[in-house]
Amino acid sequence: MNGNFLAYQPDDPNNSFRSLFEDYDENDFEEFFYKIGSNRSKELINLFLKLKIRVSNSVFETEVFFLYILIKAPKIFIN
Repeated sequence: MNGNFLAYQPDDPNNSFRSLFEDYDENDFEEFFYKIGSNRSKELINLFLKLKIRVSNSVFETEVFFLYILIKAPKIFIN
């Protein structure tokens, strides 16, 4: 890898995250970003971009997974 985390990374059949997103529904993400609004959506996307570039790819993947869980099952995180 050349250090550019934004470069295209081909699908890896051994990637453990692949099975986690089998029920991915783009409408869930659209609804989530619509609810939080344009400015907060941009801030969140910029935060994830900074994580991927400045910290590590594994931290980025972990945080994206947490966001995915929050979007798919928000009641888990609400008292």
